[in-house]
Amino acid sequence: MKKLTGNFFTRIACVGASLMLFAGTACETKTVDADLYPKTVLEDDEETEENTEVKENEESAFHDIDISTLLKTPPDTLKEKGVFEYNHYLMHPRVLEMTKNKPFAVMSAYEFLSAVVNFDTEFSLNPDFPMTDDDITLAQIIAGSANPVVNMVGFESDDNIHWTVKYCPKMAMNDVGPDEIEVTYLDGKSPEEAEKIYGKYVDYVTKMINENIPKDSTDIERAEIVYRKILEDFEIADYESMTAPEIEYKDGVSYYSIPSLVELVNAGSPLPEYMVPALYQAILLQLGVENEMVYGTGKFGDTGIESMKNVYSYQTYENWIVITSGDESYHCDITMDMYAKADYMKSGAEGTYRPRFFGMSDEKRNETFEATSVATESGMAVPECPKDYYENRVSE
Repeated sequence: MKKLTGNFFTRIACVGASLMLFAGTACETKTVDADLYPKTVLEDDEETEENTEVKENEESAFHDIDISTLLKTPPDTLKEKGVFEYNHYLMHPRVLEMTKNKPFAVMSAYEFLSAVVNFDTEFSLNPDFPMTDDDITLAQIIAGSANPVVNMVGFESDDNIHWTVKYCPKMAMNDVGPDEIEVTYLDGKSPEEAEKIYGKYVDYVTKMINENIPKDSTDIERAEIVYRKILEDFEIADYESMTAPEIEYKDGVSYYSIPSLVELVNAGSPLPEYMVPALYQAILLQLGVENEMVYGTGKFGDTGIESMKNVYSYQTYENWIVITSGDESYHCDITMDMYAKADYMKSGAEGTYRPRFFGMSDEKRNETFEATSVATESGMAVPECPKDYYENRVSE
């Protein structure tokens, strides 16, 4: 039986089950920097029939891996050149910091990511990597935290080495035991179709940044501009749209189709609530704004948001972004603001909606959502947020 994995399903399942956890229509070919993959240098470079196979095997292995290059701050093209350039391989710094003791998983994450952004249908991981099933899952999560395009695909493998990739796949889910689901990825879109979808997503992010963010802006200014722009460009999906649409149920197997964030952004569709902070985080990452996805369980405070009443009735979790600019950190709940903006628009009020839940202090966060437990995507502690960015949170 095939081993079926993939960040496409894993991240959706994590949100739903544990509640704690992206000017052309096509993209140019992207390549992984060879400097990220240090090769072993043999003391004896002499080629012989006897040592050729050994040399090839040793050169294909990453012995004494040094991933320090991955932890370096990437160039800020907006500040340095005045024009933002999308980085397809930009790993989340906090995630990398917490996984640097897993170099094989980190390097494999680049292989997963490289296969997807080049829209390959097959690829192989290094067979010399001692990768467990958990390492494979970690590699895919690292890749998914780098670029939401990874969540467009399903990965399949018989041996954890040779992999096939299916783009925008449908899924067949079969209960095979207590708390165990077998997932099969069915053919979805062709690589060419998927590349066009991703290309339009990259165009959207690139255009948003270049048309709205000054090159000399601070991190907090960048974070606020992106926050407001997402609120302007998108609406939140209604409750029925936030559940995975079941296509068919037959012979004990459920068939689903779950659009990815990249597909929804490309279509300008309403976003399910768990995808709103994911989009915000993906753009912050491209801008080099330090951020952390926080997953909390607890209870909502009295925010006065009418459109969230249905959410209050069943939901005991929330996820949001904590941004850090200089020495200050702030809670930013763009999902709540999306609901509040919907109320504002329905009321017929004039003027631009002003965010109420951007730049919150710990105190304000606890007033709007009192968390009994929290976790972060990187595994690090949630940064302390002693100050409010706005003095008053009202609609203009």
